[in-house]
Amino acid sequence: PAKAGGFFAQKNQHINSRKTKRKELKKMNNNNYKWETVGNAKFYTDGTTCTDIEVMDNAKTVSVIYPKFKIDRETCQKVFSSVENLIIERNVLSIIIPNKMFPNVKKVESESSNFIDGKYLIERTGMRLRNAFGQNENAVIDFTQFNRIENYAFKGWKAKNAVGLTKTRFLNVHGDAAFDGSGFLDQPFIGGIKCLGPFIIDIDETVNEIVLPEKIRYCVPKRPQKCIRVSDIDTLSKIRKLPQKVIIEDDKMYSDDALLYKLCSHDIEEIESHISRYKTIDGIVYSADMKTLILCPRGKTGEVRIPDGVVRIRKHAFSHTKIKKVIFPDTLQMIGDEAFYGCAELKEIDFGHGITRIGENGNQSMFSGCAFKKITFPPQIKEIGMRAFSLCYELEEVIFNEGLEVIQKEAFQNCPNLLEINLPASIKKVGTDAFVYNGSYSHIPDMNINITTIPENLGLAITHPGNTYGVRCVNVHIDNRNGIFDFVLPCSVSVIVGARTNIIINQMADCKYAKKLSGLRYLETAYMNASNSMYKYAVAYKTYKKVKNKCAKEFLLDNQKHVAKAIILEMEEKDFADFVKLDFINLKYDEDIVKCLEERNWNVALAYMLEEGKNSSNDTFVI
Repeated sequence: PAKAGGFFAQKNQHINSRKTKRKELKKMNNNNYKWETVGNAKFYTDGTTCTDIEVMDNAKTVSVIYPKFKIDRETCQKVFSSVENLIIERNVLSIIIPNKMFPNVKKVESESSNFIDGKYLIERTGMRLRNAFGQNENAVIDFTQFNRIENYAFKGWKAKNAVGLTKTRFLNVHGDAAFDGSGFLDQPFIGGIKCLGPFIIDIDETVNEIVLPEKIRYCVPKRPQKCIRVSDIDTLSKIRKLPQKVIIEDDKMYSDDALLYKLCSHDIEEIESHISRYKTIDGIVYSADMKTLILCPRGKTGEVRIPDGVVRIRKHAFSHTKIKKVIFPDTLQMIGDEAFYGCAELKEIDFGHGITRIGENGNQSMFSGCAFKKITFPPQIKEIGMRAFSLCYELEEVIFNEGLEVIQKEAFQNCPNLLEINLPASIKKVGTDAFVYNGSYSHIPDMNINITTIPENLGLAITHPGNTYGVRCVNVHIDNRNGIFDFVLPCSVSVIVGARTNIIINQMADCKYAKKLSGLRYLETAYMNASNSMYKYAVAYKTYKKVKNKCAKEFLLDNQKHVAKAIILEMEEKDFADFVKLDFINLKYDEDIVKCLEERNWNVALAYMLEEGKNSSNDTFVI
């Protein structure tokens, strides 16, 4: 807290300092401004930018001559009713003026390439309407003359009539205040909204429900609403801020995908259907026969209990929702692609007693990116599909019950906290990269795989071809009729080595082959096949610590300095101390190693190294 307080104090001090500098700069710049008279007007300018204006003698024409006009809309309250013509000289680059300043301008003449001639002030780039001016109550504005409306362009506009609204294919409204202060807003709310042709220009924030008409092209206000009733679901894409609840009355809907893509906003918490195609329960959309769950709104929170009778959860149905728990009915048979993808708050799941395959018919990524810490699979689950639980970064524990037969490709890929895997005896096959983590291995503990039978493809499920960042390993423990086997595999190996490792592990299921020394010797020295040299030395050390085999001991003895450097670069200080303390290690004082230890500030490890230096045969010892 003290540090945080100091940080914010420094930040505020920095902000105040910048504000002070801006004020000083503005004051200094203002000293360069002065009033200049040109024709029937006076301009407050520094010769380039004009920030104020005075019109004299009720002049009807004003010439804009300076490159930049920037007159503040809020502070400037001046009105020059006599001006009817605005002339823009050749060198003018930009004009920002209050719309109410010249309420009776009827003609704009421009010699500048940045603006066009006409009744309104229109910037040529993007055909932006900067000012419609005041006009009179009987005036009619032609919306085909511009493609974009800037904020406050109609402020003070008295007329309520418009033409060309249905012909403006490319009209864009910039910001929420385009129609502020205009006569277009002098109309009653109908269904909670005010429209100007196909544009919603105002929303009544006091009503509980608004009704969207068909063929709406754009909604200017960006305000949250409690409920919107729609007769054409396509109009929802025009609303800039979707409501908590949507009532669907669109009988023309023929596609579930349309429902999914139109209602994929995090703002929506509840959906209600008034059409025969769907039923809605607790804000969730189901098919009319209640056999398919089609869509849960993304804003949905808390626990969801899916009713009995539901057989299928459609693809993306719960994707990116805020639910925390889901309970499946015993009738459920299928979960679609990415059905629960990215549910960042989903921590608990009850599979029920019905579903037997998670990922049937090639469906994948059903629960990728969820927030599970623990998953328990019931005994009826026979198969876990492709990428079903990948990217579950918080997942720490998985309980596989007897009955599970297949774990598909990448099913638990990139779950860095899943460190203990106990596979049941019923398992027959695991897919490639099923338990592999492809990210940085720095400071991620090793994984332990415990099995009583050897499933097909185990080697490729726990190792990955290619280079790595870190020294993560997989500790494999096999306890079956062929005996007890413990070996350590590097997570990253070459493609050829990975395939060979997989073959040897698979062959260990054969009792006769398991007793062959050549195959076991290969697995005992798996560290030799690590993807790079530093990784190899570190894995060799881990192998000896885990299984204490003779080959690893001899390798450490012959490569003491290389192993020490690998530990310093890739592991922790305690690992270095434990390595030096091994009774067969006699690591001599080495300046390179001491330098590496100093760079990492490993004082305890450095003490061990210096102690080795004292005990060396050198005549001179220097610290």
